[in-house]
Amino acid sequence: MDAVPDWDEVQRVLTEARRSPEALGVLLQMFQGDLDKLARMMLTLRQRVQLAPSSAVQETFAKAIRAFPRFQGEDPQRFRAWLKKILRNYILDQPPVVTTGLREQDPPTPAPEAGLDPAKIEKALELLAQLSELDQRVVKMRMWESKKYAEIGEKVGRSEDATRRISTGQS
Repeated sequence: MDAVPDWDEVQRVLTEARRSPEALGVLLQMFQGDLDKLARMMLTLRQRVQLAPSSAVQETFAKAIRAFPRFQGEDPQRFRAWLKKILRNYILDQPPVVTTGLREQDPPTPAPEAGLDPAKIEKALELLAQLSELDQRVVKMRMWESKKYAEIGEKVGRSEDATRRISTGQS
């Protein structure tokens, strides 16, 4: 995740936020980049049609402002974890994306804790979105679900060889 400003400065603003709504706004902005990245990691491509990561972060801020008087911590890392929990809960509370036809729901994007580079994951998702619907389904079933080419072929109505060519970019 993004590095936040100097923790001593965050501590000072956190203390001030107990007395000043303006300071609370400054405090929240210190974590905006961190929360934006987390939202992009958590939201699938289809969910992003209904909920932009920036909107999820803004909703998190609104919930945090309302709940801040009940926040029990005094340390910046605890505040950061509290914000992330609000964001995660907000995203998890969203209704599932309804799909029709042969389309399947996107698998969840790996969490940052999985040790994967968020920038590479984001780039892979962008590239995947450029593929045709059929190609996306084949790649997802092969890469995320570890299905065999014959099984994928049955599901998409193609031969095993055709499915293999799609998966390797030779279609």
